[in-house]
Amino acid sequence: MINYMLITLLLSVLIINNVPMKTYLNMKNLMKEYKEINLTYEAMSSNLKMKNYYEDRKIQLLDQIKLKNFNNVMLQEQIIDLINNHCIKNNISINNIFFSDKNAVDCAEEDIEQLDIKPFEIQRVTVEFKCSYENLLLFIDTIKNSNVDIAITNIRVINWGDDIIYVTSDLNFYFFNIKV
Repeated sequence: MINYMLITLLLSVLIINNVPMKTYLNMKNLMKEYKEINLTYEAMSSNLKMKNYYEDRKIQLLDQIKLKNFNNVMLQEQIIDLINNHCIKNNISINNIFFSDKNAVDCAEEDIEQLDIKPFEIQRVTVEFKCSYENLLLFIDTIKNSNVDIAITNIRVINWGDDIIYVTSDLNFYFFNIKV
């Protein structure tokens, strides 16, 4: 009987000692798996926070662009009126104004469509007029100091006689559209 009890006790001790070891190993594996899942969740949560931050920042920047009142459309009538006003200020009489097609401006490698901003566009205009050389210089200064995005890309000057010159000037009007 003692043998039987001793064997039972020995088996009980072995079983009791073995069960906590299995339980410990199972818990260790579960803790490792939990840590991995928790790290994955924290990374996803961080990515979502950054995504929300960048989307909010994009909206803020687009709102700032709208507040700056950039030209997002410029009609030919507005361009004619602007050129006419600049010429009147500088005692210049316009002979001709020619419009060419709008062209898109090449942009950086960055995907502009992802930024919700279409590429810049150019409206090319050629203006022919007669004036004095001093009035031409004043006209150039007026264009440079204009609050509209205009660039003088080419000026051809021909002496018309006395103090009068004949000018052909190529102007680029820059604008872009904002999708909001």
